[in-house]
This record gives sequence, C-alpha cells and structure tokens, in this order.
Amino acid sequence: MEAEVSETKMKLLKLNLIPGTGTYSRIGDLKGTLDDTVQDEDTEKQSTAIEKIFIDLRGTIYDGTEVRIGNCKLKIKKTISKRRLKLDKMKKRIIAIPIH
Repeated sequence: MEAEVSETKMKLLKLNLIPGTGTYSRIGDLKGTLDDTVQDEDTEKQSTAIEKIFIDLRGTIYDGTEVRIGNCKLKIKKTISKRRLKLDKMKKRIIAIPIH
C-alpha cells in the first residue's frame, strides 16, 4: 500500500496545471507507470510544450509576489521589472532573464 501511495504522490507532483498542455509535465519520466489513456501520444503531440511558456514583465513586480509556471513556483525576493520568467532547461525552476 505504501508503494501505491508513493506512486500516486509522484503522479500528482508531475500533474500539469497549465491548460492546453499535456496531462503530465514530465511524461517521459512516467512512461510505463501510467495507464494507456495518459500515455496517448496524440494528446502529447497536440499539447503546448511547457518549455515554450513564459511570462513577460513589461512593468514592475514587487517583492513577496509568488509566480507559478506549471508545477513550479517562485517567490520574488526583490522588486524587478522588464524580465522574462520561464522554466530552466530541466523544467524544475523558474528563471528571470532581461527583456531587451
């Protein structure tokens, strides 16, 4: 029973919260452990790639603000402006890069 709880917890951690994207954010990690409906390749191909999603800050965002992209969240520690927020290459944390 503990193994089932652990597996369910891992599935929930990878559940994708962005509308229009695949069911799971890192489905490659879960192949073989999910039921056939989740592994549907057509669904995966039609969904938006999570690494292409970003937030452009044209104005100012203040410290203490929490930003979420998919399953990742970032609490802004200092006031920033003119930044693009996106997931890093590993899709595990949000990074901020300057907008030119």
